[in-house]
Amino acid sequence: MDNGRGILLFCLVFAISGLFVTADKTCVVYDSQIETNVLGPLRKVMEKSNFTSIGIEDYNTDEYFGFSLQGSGGEIGDFTSFELDAESASSLCINSEPSKKESTLEVAITTKKIEAVFEYFALYFLGQPAIGGTQTRISIEDSAISVSVSATHEGTKCKATLNSIAIRDMGDLRLKFKSGHLNQIYEFIFYYSWSYFRTLLMEFDIIQGINECITAQLGPYIANAYEETICQLIPQSL
Repeated sequence: MDNGRGILLFCLVFAISGLFVTADKTCVVYDSQIETNVLGPLRKVMEKSNFTSIGIEDYNTDEYFGFSLQGSGGEIGDFTSFELDAESASSLCINSEPSKKESTLEVAITTKKIEAVFEYFALYFLGQPAIGGTQTRISIEDSAISVSVSATHEGTKCKATLNSIAIRDMGDLRLKFKSGHLNQIYEFIFYYSWSYFRTLLMEFDIIQGINECITAQLGPYIANAYEETICQLIPQSL
């Protein structure tokens, strides 16, 4: 049999076999139910597991291009300060096959306020006086994030997958230092320059790289650590 007939026969067999393994995929807008069925219960799970905030390890970085950082006594939260972004901001897709069912939830959320507090934070640059050098608050308000997560049920087993986490808007970033006259000037400069830097991050696709890194680093951890929760919260039917 020549190669052409062999390829044709393979394609024919593959097409026929597909008739016996059919998949039925249906998607709906899930806005009306997501707060009650997913977001609300998720906040309760996070609160119960003390995941509303986490500690940040102390660090003292080596100088890199003239910059170095020091930080200690850090904590970041509240991770439960999220809500649905707007109308038609979520969708639920069910992909059913004879042996398994995959539910994929995609949702766009905004965070009201996430704040990192350091007992000590300092940024050094080219031997200049430290920026900070005191207790420091770094807050992000009204950031916009899209999340896609799936739960695949096969028999009695369920596997969770975090498909993607994407920052769509970094929101308003603010610095607040406890003391220091120079620090007040730094706060002022940062306040009025942040919108410019935020635009650069978006226009030059730096955010895309950050999103890929977040998904790669946090995806497997979240999927494994919260697999049971994800499997319970994502509906298996529309």
